[in-house]
Amino acid sequence: MNPFSNFNAGMVEATLKGLTETLQKAGVSTTDVTGLGLTREDLSPILALMVPTDTPVRNRLRRIGGNGPAHAWYQQIAQADTDGSLFFGTTPSGAAFAAGGLPVKTASKYRRVSAPFVQLGDQVNVTIFDQAAGRSYSDLLQHETDVALMNTALCEEWMTINGDSSVNSLYYDGLLKQVNTNIVDAGGVQFKLSHIASAQQKVYDLGGMTRMNVMSTRMKRKVNDLIVASYYGIRQMTSVAGANMFGGGINVKSWDFGYGDTDLIQSRYMQPGAGTSGGTTETILCLDEQSSGKDGNAIEMVDLLPVSLFDLGMITSSHQKLVMEISVLKLTSPNFQGKVTNLAAPTYNT
Repeated sequence: MNPFSNFNAGMVEATLKGLTETLQKAGVSTTDVTGLGLTREDLSPILALMVPTDTPVRNRLRRIGGNGPAHAWYQQIAQADTDGSLFFGTTPSGAAFAAGGLPVKTASKYRRVSAPFVQLGDQVNVTIFDQAAGRSYSDLLQHETDVALMNTALCEEWMTINGDSSVNSLYYDGLLKQVNTNIVDAGGVQFKLSHIASAQQKVYDLGGMTRMNVMSTRMKRKVNDLIVASYYGIRQMTSVAGANMFGGGINVKSWDFGYGDTDLIQSRYMQPGAGTSGGTTETILCLDEQSSGKDGNAIEMVDLLPVSLFDLGMITSSHQKLVMEISVLKLTSPNFQGKVTNLAAPTYNT
C-alpha cells in the first residue's frame, strides 16, 4: 500500500512549503559544495600578540585594507621649495594674495602610482606518521601553525627590506629598492655619525622627520660603539680599551642626530651588499613611516588578504593547511625617506 495515496498534489506542496519555512526559521540552510570556498581563519590577532622580535620593521608599519588585483595611490614627488621646507601646493609667498586676487597656481606635487598585490605564506602539515607516533592532532596543528605563521612574518620582513620585482616578479619592491632620494654615499669609508645626520638633514629639508634608522647587526654595533665612545666619555676611563669593556653592555636604542629622536633598529635581513649588486658594503635606511601625506602614512602595508589560515584537507599522507597573506608595500612619501650607502664593512675598537 502506498503511504502517500491519501495525499493529493496540493497537500504535498503545502506540506513541503511548511517544512521549508520551519527549516528556515531554525536557521538550517543547504550549501552547494560545487566550487565551495576554502574555510578561512584570520590569524592577524594571533600574530599581533606574538610581536616577533625579528620583524622590527613589520611591527612598526600601519596596515590598511585593499581591493582589486593591484593597489593604486598618490605619491608625493620629491621637490624642495625655495622656502626651505615641503608644501603640498603653492609656497607661502604664492599663497598670500591681495583682495580680489588669486593664490599662485603651482604644478601638482603628486603622481599616481600602482603596484600589484603579492602572495606569500607557508604550509602547515600534520602527518599521519606524527599522529601515529603518539602526538595529538590539535597539539601538532597548533605547533605547525605557529611555526608557519612566524615564518610568513619573517618572509614579509625580508621582502619589505630586500624585495625587488625586477629580480623576481612574485616579489613586491622593498625599501632598499623604493628609497631613491636623500642618499648619502659614504664612498666606501668607515661609518661616521655624521653620515646619518646628513641623510636626516636631507629628509628634514623636504618636510619629513626620520623616525627609525634600520641597519645590520654589525652596523648597529658600530653605531653603538661610536655613540658610547664619543658622547659618554668612557674612553677617558682607561683609554681606548676602557670603551671595549662597555661595548657589549650599553645598548643605545635611540639617538638624536640633530633632527629629533630616532630609533636605532638592527635587522638580520640588512645583509652586506643589500641594495647593491653585492659585495661587502653596507646600507643604513633612514625612514619616516609616521608622517601623513595625501594618501595615508608615509610608509604602510596594504592587505588584500590579512595573514590567514586555510584548510586544504588531506593531501597524500598529511592533513595540510595554508598560512598566507596577499599584501604590498606602499610608499606614499619617498621624499621623507633616505639612506646611507656604500659603507665599508665595519671595524671595531678591539
